[in-house]
Amino acid sequence: MRLGRLRTGELVAGAGALLLLVILFFDWFEGQSGWSSLGWLMVLLLAAVIALAGWVVAATASGASVAQEMAAGVLLTVAAGVVFLVLLVRVLTHAGTPTVCAWIGLAFTALIAVGGWLDIDDERAGDPATT
Repeated sequence: MRLGRLRTGELVAGAGALLLLVILFFDWFEGQSGWSSLGWLMVLLLAAVIALAGWVVAATASGASVAQEMAAGVLLTVAAGVVFLVLLVRVLTHAGTPTVCAWIGLAFTALIAVGGWLDIDDERAGDPATT
C-alpha cells in the first residue's frame, strides 16, 4: 500500500470523510451531537458514505484494478450526493436550531461527493504514481 498513489480526488474524499467522522461528535443541534440528533437512518447513511470513501482511498493506495477504483468512485459520488441532499433536508427540518457544526458537517459531506467526482473524472490510466 503506497499513499503516494493517491490523487486529488482520493485525497479530497478521504479528508472529507475523516473530518465528517470527527465533526459528528460535536454539537449539531442545541447540545446534541450529530450521532444522537440525526437519527439511526441518517447515521447509517453517513457511515456508509464514510466507508465508501475509505474504499476509494484503499483501492487506489493498494493498487487495485482500475475497474475497482472506478466502481468505488462512481458509488461514492452517487451515494455522497444523495446523502448530501438527505442531510440538507434533515438539517433544515430538524426541530432544533442547527449549530455551525451541522453546516460544517454538511459541507464535509459535499466535499466527499466532490472528491468522488474528481476521482472518476481523472482520466489518467495506469499507475497514478507514475502518470
